[in-house]
Amino acid sequence: MGLNDGRVVCVCGKGGVGKTAFVSLLVKALVEDYSSLKKLVIDADPAMGISSTLGVRPPRTIGEIRDEVIAKAKQKEMGGVSDTLDYMLFEALFEGSEFYMLSMGSSRQPGCFCPINSFLRNAIKALAQNFDVILIDGEAGLEQVHRKVMERVDTLVVLTDTSMRGVKTAASIKEMADSEGVMNYKNMGVVINRAKGKEDAIKNALEDLGLSVFGMIPEDAVIADYDRAGKSILSLPRETPSFTAVQKIIGMLLPASNGLDIHL
Repeated sequence: MGLNDGRVVCVCGKGGVGKTAFVSLLVKALVEDYSSLKKLVIDADPAMGISSTLGVRPPRTIGEIRDEVIAKAKQKEMGGVSDTLDYMLFEALFEGSEFYMLSMGSSRQPGCFCPINSFLRNAIKALAQNFDVILIDGEAGLEQVHRKVMERVDTLVVLTDTSMRGVKTAASIKEMADSEGVMNYKNMGVVINRAKGKEDAIKNALEDLGLSVFGMIPEDAVIADYDRAGKSILSLPRETPSFTAVQKIIGMLLPASNGLDIHL
């Protein structure tokens, strides 16, 4: 199966809305309810919070690889750049029993170095062809996802809180995504986090802006407890309200595809 089957999902959202926990819950749902699918998680957020919430740490980051390649290029020590980058990419791949992960990290080298960014993006794209589901934990800004990770995604998910400011942020992300050359996607929607049961006005405002609402996740004290204790979200009980909500949402993010025996 290739990447044209509706299974590249990118999650973005402004700071403080619980994106890291949400993406971690998505990974848990993929692991437990879609065990037959080969999964790749790409941590495109420089903060790399999802590594701790999942209890994993990739051996290297793409930012570190980029810095090393640039340093060698400046010293004119690079031979076959493409072959070297491919090898380094596999070195950076965390290989778990249930999912794989790449962390983008951040780069300390100044400047554009667009050829190296292009090499890395193409290498990630080639690697991703081997997976059934690609889940990208992105930032609010979409340009770095497009420039450094993927030219396109199938489903773009904006996580928001229950504030009208969150609605405006979601609208800004949609405008950014629709701008020429920023992001190529098939489907886009919003997930409302920390819902308290009185979100009709927020939902209506989003829909008036042309944004579908994929679902709502209730406010959940268990998630906060896990965060304070540094526990992996993967060990969260299945009956936890937030996880139950995400199980319903994920069916909208992974449309049925021919040749896969899965239940949505």
